[in-house]
Amino acid sequence: MPEAKEYAVKTITEQMNFVFLQGMSNRMDVSCFKYGDYKSNYAGTYTEPFRKQLSVSLRKLVVEWKGKGTSANGNAIMFAIERLLLYVDGGKVKDGIVPCGNTEYLMDAANGLMIEFTCPQVPGAAFAATDDNKSPGFSGLSEQEIKDFKAEHPEE
Repeated sequence: MPEAKEYAVKTITEQMNFVFLQGMSNRMDVSCFKYGDYKSNYAGTYTEPFRKQLSVSLRKLVVEWKGKGTSANGNAIMFAIERLLLYVDGGKVKDGIVPCGNTEYLMDAANGLMIEFTCPQVPGAAFAATDDNKSPGFSGLSEQEIKDFKAEHPEE
């Protein structure tokens, strides 16, 4: 019988990248001032057509690229996309089918992106803080933009 391999078990603190987590927190702080409270900006649900199209697009990507596209053993971006897909649309897992909406998959997706941040697979990847002119901005009309508009146009 082959000998059991010993694996070094790392604590969660050793595995987490706190620079990434602090960077996420810092960006949420700045966004709060720029766009307003995220709970107001993102309240509501996705429409069924949006979820369906997102699911179709992500599934095509996963089918074409799962297990490919990297020289590493794993693909952190694909890991994140697969978890996002499970959250949005549910789907097949090792033990059957899961329904959509399990927010644990969002944590898993974020962990995949943290892994990509820590071990980037994009050639030449490096952190460069950006200001507003290099941001794609808010997707929609934010609470802060609505307040600013009303202040500038009280008659409307």
